[in-house]
Amino acid sequence: MSQKIWVTGDQTIDWVLMPEGKYITRSADDRLDVAMKLYWHAGGAFQLASLSKAALHYAGQSTARIVRPALSLKQRDITAYGSSYNHSFSVLRDYEGVKRVEQFLGFRGHNTQVEPGPLKFPSPPKNGDGEVILIDDADLGFRSSKSDWMKVIELAETDACNWVLLKMSHGVKDDHGETLWNAIHRLLGASENLRKKLIVVTAASRLRDADAEISKGLSWDQAAEDVLYEIENHNKLTTLRACPRLIVSFGPSGAIFIEHDEGGSLKWRLTYNRELLEREWANVHKQGMMFGYGSVLCSAIACELAISGDDPEFNRAIKRGLIAMQKLYEQGFKTPASKDSDRQFRIPDEIFKNTEEDPLAKQLSDTPATPRIEPAHSRKADFSPILSAASLSFSDRLKVARQGKDGLPKDIPVGCFGKLVTVDHAEIESLHQIYNLIDAYCIEVPLNANPLAISVFGAPGSGKGFAIKQLAAPWMRVNGGGKSTIAPLEFNLSQLNTASDLVGALHQVRDIALDGQVPLVLWDEFDSPLEGQPLGWLRYFLAPIQDGKFQQDEVTHLIGPCIFVFAGGTSENFEKFRQEVKRRDSEGRGSKGEDFLSRMRGNVDIPGVNPPSGTSKPGPTVMLRRALVLNSMFGNFEIAKDGENFEVEEGVVQAFMEVSRYEHGVRSMEAILHMSNLRGRERYTRASLPSLEQLKLHVNGEEFLEKMRSRRHS
Repeated sequence: MSQKIWVTGDQTIDWVLMPEGKYITRSADDRLDVAMKLYWHAGGAFQLASLSKAALHYAGQSTARIVRPALSLKQRDITAYGSSYNHSFSVLRDYEGVKRVEQFLGFRGHNTQVEPGPLKFPSPPKNGDGEVILIDDADLGFRSSKSDWMKVIELAETDACNWVLLKMSHGVKDDHGETLWNAIHRLLGASENLRKKLIVVTAASRLRDADAEISKGLSWDQAAEDVLYEIENHNKLTTLRACPRLIVSFGPSGAIFIEHDEGGSLKWRLTYNRELLEREWANVHKQGMMFGYGSVLCSAIACELAISGDDPEFNRAIKRGLIAMQKLYEQGFKTPASKDSDRQFRIPDEIFKNTEEDPLAKQLSDTPATPRIEPAHSRKADFSPILSAASLSFSDRLKVARQGKDGLPKDIPVGCFGKLVTVDHAEIESLHQIYNLIDAYCIEVPLNANPLAISVFGAPGSGKGFAIKQLAAPWMRVNGGGKSTIAPLEFNLSQLNTASDLVGALHQVRDIALDGQVPLVLWDEFDSPLEGQPLGWLRYFLAPIQDGKFQQDEVTHLIGPCIFVFAGGTSENFEKFRQEVKRRDSEGRGSKGEDFLSRMRGNVDIPGVNPPSGTSKPGPTVMLRRALVLNSMFGNFEIAKDGENFEVEEGVVQAFMEVSRYEHGVRSMEAILHMSNLRGRERYTRASLPSLEQLKLHVNGEEFLEKMRSRRHS
């Protein structure tokens, strides 16, 4: 029988302690009430072989043969310190019926050369037998054991295999000495045979361990650009540039596949979760942790290589691997029944079961194979978004208006923040940045923390306040203690008359902080005049932001931890506000604007539903944004639905999307629906629209109706 996959590399025994029932001890006597179970499984190369077999089974290749390292001890004799295997230790917990890791305790033997003992590597495959050589290099001894990996190097250059798949879990950097990767790197320049076969799989987190600057929570565009830039420019990753094929995963949420051809040119393809970035995926999936993600991805790729031979579909393999990684988290580890004396836990084979209708598959999108003609010697500010709204047709936008984000083409990245859905590339990055700032601030807030100051700008009616509240929604939910982490508070500074009025507002902020919550304070129209002085409020926020204090007569009060959000009322974006500050400060007006700007830690510009200033017609991105806003409003007004689609006539949608301008932004869109003849759960038709005179309050009425009628003739 043909040996499909031949597995070698680092070998581990993974141990988990699992408490039963109560296990939090408050005194020495409490330990008597804690019942613990101990489970183990064969990890590392052993696990990689088992997962590859499972992947082949669910791909219809049950007879395919896997050759793996042999356990040299009988299972009943394996103990945590009874052999020279690498041993890892973790604490397992039950999270609502799913068993995941609560705490990683570490390795015995980590980063040390394993002692001679029962390790046994499989015999090399014979010519024509081993179609895929799969290597697990976790920096646990194998890479430094030349007598073991030299056999792999020799085989890689022969006809004994079609592919060499190297999984590097740790130590992904230029190394010194006679190691496995150094030997492979030297041969890549001289061996055409090895270049055709080699594939390296690693993780973005491993590149970060080598000091690579790769973002986690801004956008998929930025993450892809960061990986490409760091591989091409980082001095610790120079050898990875020689990789003919490199796959870098971002955990279960995405992976980038990079190919270098013989001429040195590069092309790449990103497979990604449309709604969750790497950091977001981790934030959403907080009930325990898992290990084995890299092995799951590698096994899916090895399966594809074994089945497809010389023409594998890497994109398909990566998608299957990412889906299996997500299922691993969903299903958790499986432990044996209490009557089973084996004590082995396992990764469930069923994670590789794939169907066309798998909801996880619907979350994944991928870019086309993208060439990069010239190396990036510096990060480019004009790095193109992965995909854009420019190519969408009216029917695409109509589908979005009727179905919401589910109606978007799969190749459009989406930013979802509570009820706020956006497809604007710059807005997504800015919102993620603010989200990350809030997340970091709320993780552990000391009582003497200074306020976190951020700003938000947008035209009137763009939804600045709504955007911030949706962004902070995860921290506004009531937790186990009966309180939310964040409590919202709002003040419109244009409605306050004197600086002393601000003291009363700060006392309200302080009261919430003293009660154990983090006030999220929206200072609306903070750039409005104070007693006739433009930008007059700014000077009064300098001490509260810088020192966390405010003065009332002769008494100084501590504010406590809080988040200040400054919402602009006169400037449409941050850049216009900054230019206004520079102009006034240069004229000696004394607004302290530059000092105020220096205290900001983040900003987001909300684009709104009107085209940019100086533009007469809405572009594709603006129309797509309007379609998303419309869908949300249709839900609020309970428009009738046919399955997943709101029943709205095409002409009505076209008028909303293509009219030149809304007088009051989103509020005007909402007003038109309010004025429409809708009595709940009715279809929205031409007959539902308000009169021309009513429309003129919020749009160019004649243009709106003409846009609606033109659809009938199109």
